[in-house]
Amino acid sequence: GSGHLSDIERGMLDTEYQALLSEIDRIANDTEFNGVAMVSGNAVTSTTLNSQATATNFVQAADGFQTITFDSTVTNSTDTTAVFTFAYSTSTSVLTATNTTTGESQGIDITSAAIAAGSTQTVNFTELGAVVTLNSAFDKSVEVAPAAATTFTSDSAGQIEATSITLVSADASTVQNVTTTSVSLDASVPAATTFTLGALTGSADLTSTGTKTVALSDGTNDISISLNVTTAFTTDDTAAEITVGDLGTLVLANFNTANTSFSFKLGTGNVVDVDSLTITVDSITTQDLSLAGTNVATLAQAEIASAAVSASIDTLNTSRANVGAAQNRLDFAAANLSIAIENAEAARSNLLDLDIAQEMTTFTSKQILVQTGVAMLAQANQLPQNLLRLFQ
Repeated sequence: GSGHLSDIERGMLDTEYQALLSEIDRIANDTEFNGVAMVSGNAVTSTTLNSQATATNFVQAADGFQTITFDSTVTNSTDTTAVFTFAYSTSTSVLTATNTTTGESQGIDITSAAIAAGSTQTVNFTELGAVVTLNSAFDKSVEVAPAAATTFTSDSAGQIEATSITLVSADASTVQNVTTTSVSLDASVPAATTFTLGALTGSADLTSTGTKTVALSDGTNDISISLNVTTAFTTDDTAAEITVGDLGTLVLANFNTANTSFSFKLGTGNVVDVDSLTITVDSITTQDLSLAGTNVATLAQAEIASAAVSASIDTLNTSRANVGAAQNRLDFAAANLSIAIENAEAARSNLLDLDIAQEMTTFTSKQILVQTGVAMLAQANQLPQNLLRLFQ
């Protein structure tokens, strides 16, 4: 934030700053214990979407997509969702995933060998933060590709009702406030054509041809759709056409900021907070530290980043304090259990173990009585013999 730095120098510093942000996320996502992620928050869940009204364009269990999960890197500071496409080529056996929000793609050779019944195949798109689990229903002899494009033509008023562009969600709660699956396009001002899907709105410039990505938002939720303009629009141009672009199969990655919780069993019952103790470990990704999307490329942005870093340190220290308090509580609970175990063992010892001193005393006493009896019997046997000697 110092004034003696030029924009070029700030750009160099920003390169390191962005690298350090990436390292924070890497550490957060890589920190595990017994295979359980500790400080990365829960995995991002996925919801199936379909951009075109064809059942073959779904990513769903019936097509062999058993699960699709994403980590927190699929989103940024402004987007809470990201749209992914998946395509499979039978000629190369490559499954390709594309994050339409960032434009990044990664293809992985999954081989042409069929997946055996009851088995699964995990495909890890490490560059995109996505993991796909395929089951035996995934047919590697069938292409996974976009359906045929749908064409729409504007009317005399430049208004287009694109009623067959649908976004079908497996979980309706994922995209809030969407009460219709119809996308309405108002091209009366082609340079700022308005797209509406329920409460989600966005705009795009249709005065040029090519693929257009339209970001739709209702202030809380964000999704995007892709369209391909084959002829540039002008006002009231009835000859212009708009077609659904090569979207492939769509999946909505829904960002989940829930923290990781662990339940520790302390008693033999099932009473919550009595027989068990739940500890929550805060996520410390750049998203949760409010650092995602910040930069130091300009003086103004550096000031914003400086405040964000200061706030993130407070957030991190609060999280560390919570972990420390939880550790102390667990230590106290463990000490209490140790005392209970020691007392139980002492009681068990009194019930089961012999009192050696008492047993030896009893044994000695009885042994003396036996020896005394034998001695007295010996004395009694000698009396008849003494009497016989008097008659001799």
